Amino acid sequence: MSINLLSTETLKEIFENLIINNPRSFNSRSCNSKTTKLLAKSYLLCLPKDKKEYIKKEGICFPPAPRGRPPLFDYPSFLRILDLDRISEMAKLWIIHRRTLTKPKQNYIDILKKTFYELFMERAEMIHSINHSGIFGNVKTPLFDKRAPNLQKLKKIQFFEREDDTTFIENISEVANNLQHIIAQNRSSRLALCACKALANLIENQNALQHLGVIGYYHNISIIIQSVKSQKNSLVRLELCNMDFQYFNNNAFDALALCIHLKSFEIVNCKRTNDTCLKPWPNMFPKLQKFKFHNNVFYDIAFPTNFISKIIESANDNLRYIKIISTTPPQVNRSKVANIIAENCPNLQHLSFITLSNSEIISILDSCQKLKELKFYTENNFDDSMFIEMAKRLPPTLQYWDLAIEAANYYPSPNAVRSFIDNIEKNSLKVFHFTSLYFGDPYLECAIKRLLEQKGIMTSFTDANVEPFY
Repeated sequence: MSINLLSTETLKEIFENLIINNPRSFNSRSCNSKTTKLLAKSYLLCLPKDKKEYIKKEGICFPPAPRGRPPLFDYPSFLRILDLDRISEMAKLWIIHRRTLTKPKQNYIDILKKTFYELFMERAEMIHSINHSGIFGNVKTPLFDKRAPNLQKLKKIQFFEREDDTTFIENISEVANNLQHIIAQNRSSRLALCACKALANLIENQNALQHLGVIGYYHNISIIIQSVKSQKNSLVRLELCNMDFQYFNNNAFDALALCIHLKSFEIVNCKRTNDTCLKPWPNMFPKLQKFKFHNNVFYDIAFPTNFISKIIESANDNLRYIKIISTTPPQVNRSKVANIIAENCPNLQHLSFITLSNSEIISILDSCQKLKELKFYTENNFDDSMFIEMAKRLPPTLQYWDLAIEAANYYPSPNAVRSFIDNIEKNSLKVFHFTSLYFGDPYLECAIKRLLEQKGIMTSFTDANVEPFY
């Protein structure tokens, strides 16, 4: 059926039932300037008569309708993601290159922002997500009418909180209590107490919150974390990023301990990640399937060995994904965690780890035979014999392997690669990424690459660190 035969109501039904999980949908930079200007043009053509006359009167250029006809569909009515960043970008790109303006360009940009926002709030009937980064400019933070029917399906908000403005979050608390996803980011290390209380109140007001991301909060973080106890029966994903764990109090940890249904837990680039500040409890997240500890805060090299170990032990064979990247922890601490992974995670499918000794590599490969993606760094005593031995033990399910060799002046020989290939004949390996501190002979590299690719294994060699999976 041709698209022009589909009714607006039919298209709304289609879009309503689409599943949108891509977080990049919130990022205005995901569209280039040409696409953004086309969006602006389409929405301008959908303006009602009074708004068209208003922006023309203000001196804003209005686009001609293609072939002199109005838009085929009411495009604003299909909007699912209300992205205030995108609104700002559309307004800016429509105005910025105009040369016949009599007032400062920012005046026109602000008028257009306000016009677009009003259009979407009047016509969009199925908004599921709102993104607000605080860059809406000089236009006052938009307010939402709690009686507005187009916000009844709101499920996700993502916002940057500013110390001087809690209007947005307080207003959202009044209009939305069925949010499933809240991602809150703070720009200030000394956010006012009232702002943290506002976020805590928003969390507590939800009926069944599933995903909470808290990024960049410091002094009053415990107030926010304590609020998750109100969502203990529904919360399945928690992300803690760019915060300082010295401000976690016992009440915050008690609240976390109640989240026994959590399936995904991430700690990214936080300060004071040590076993003094991060206190484990007996049964930590027993249903956990994904655990990520990624800490490259170079001035804070603490490694919460006991905390991480207890998480892995508690989740046990439920774990499917583990990523542990940190600024060089003590070998004994690192080894303890590696051994616990080998002992407790038979169903692991994705593993990215800091550094593994030869014995730890063998132990993990023997124990985790369901791995699909694997990345780790080697120690200095890595050689051809170990390279071949790994091939004998690779899980048959492994598809992506990122091997980062830190042994000085080591590069696999062609004979080692041939033996490696002979030992993975029955393996499902599709991608082999090889990172080395040593620049090998380019002819040798090409020979190795050719040998592997003849077996259908996509291969890349580099001296840079490449992430295998998010």
